[in-house]
Amino acid sequence: MLVKDYRIVRWFFWLFVILVAICAGVFIYVFSEHAPSLADHSASSAEPARDIFSDLLDAIEQQESGGDANAVCDVEVCCGDCVGAYQLTKIYIDDCNRIMQLYGSRQRVTYEHRWDRDMSRWITKIVTIYYTLHDGKSTGTWPGIETAARTHRNPNKRNHPDTKEYWLKIKARMEAANG
Repeated sequence: MLVKDYRIVRWFFWLFVILVAICAGVFIYVFSEHAPSLADHSASSAEPARDIFSDLLDAIEQQESGGDANAVCDVEVCCGDCVGAYQLTKIYIDDCNRIMQLYGSRQRVTYEHRWDRDMSRWITKIVTIYYTLHDGKSTGTWPGIETAARTHRNPNKRNHPDTKEYWLKIKARMEAANG
């Protein structure tokens, strides 16, 4: 009887290991440099595909700081903890580290990375994709660029009505940049 129970435990252990490996593989694929971009593939247009997610990140940067990597939010407007091109907080950095640890990454970001434009962009990409994909689990589809923008505004309240106004500002910036 004990041997039979041990086989079941061993079987579930290996099933768990395989599932973790698959999840880690998906995470690495999504964040690798070679992963396909979320591009606007228009079959009728001869123009090259536009990377919509890059357009979104550009619009967020312009909305948050006007492209200034040394920007600090006004204490009267927010908590005074939002800094850098993407106006990231320490909680946002902690959340990014939690997400990377969840997927088995040993790499960590620091609070000082908020001042680096490229690192801030990468951090924003990780957090927005993670939460946006979580919204897609229920429907089985990519929830869209709106959810990604609203996620940056407030990852834990991305479906809150207050984030809709932020999305409209981002959408207007994206439309203005792409003519």
